[in-house]
Amino acid sequence: IETGRNKARSTDIHSLKQQMGRWKNFDPPFDATIRNGASLGFHNRTTGKFLCPANVNWSDPNNRIALHDGTWKVGPKDMPLYLWLDEKVNTTDFFLGFMKGEIVVK
Repeated sequence: IETGRNKARSTDIHSLKQQMGRWKNFDPPFDATIRNGASLGFHNRTTGKFLCPANVNWSDPNNRIALHDGTWKVGPKDMPLYLWLDEKVNTTDFFLGFMKGEIVVK
């Protein structure tokens, strides 16, 4: 059963990666069929913003550099911005727009 579940999860993630480029314009663009991490994650301005922890200001170039070069380590408790509607966290109501991000609801 575990093997089947792992294969299903792998298939789901692969399908998600294939469709991701069609849902959003990435800057710079990327090809999901190429397994090159150097063009994704914090190396890409769009995916970097999605993955940026909610408590970090992605607009600050120093924060982007620290996330990109690994100076700022992202941990399991860091909630990424893509979970919120329009990648914006409401400072007075943490749950306003939570789990309504474009990628989450697609």
